[in-house]
Amino acid sequence: MFGEKEEVTKEHTSVSHAYLRANFLQKFALKLASSNKKKDESLDLLQRRINKELREISFTNKVFLNTDIKRSICKNKKCFNTLVEDNFEIKKKTNKKHQSFIERTCKKCDHVVRYKLKKNKK
Repeated sequence: MFGEKEEVTKEHTSVSHAYLRANFLQKFALKLASSNKKKDESLDLLQRRINKELREISFTNKVFLNTDIKRSICKNKKCFNTLVEDNFEIKKKTNKKHQSFIERTCKKCDHVVRYKLKKNKK
């Protein structure tokens, strides 16, 4: 009995540690991206590496990241850019079936991601 409780708490602390680390890395990547107005390549590489590590931490430790955190990173496997106000553009579009969606385009790699908008039910 006692061994099982120790394992559960040990697993719980590793997950919470991974969550705290992921949260710190996300804040640091956002700060680097927002302060990089001159498009310095070394800072750009650093923030992309941080985003890649953040993604690896979430996969290996099975930490579910908030959707805001996930959507602030470019999904292109070669880019991993932090999306701040200068790095992406948003458009609202509709398709042939009259479904509305938001289209987000990364300006660095031109990768497009679509998010479907839910209809308001009356």
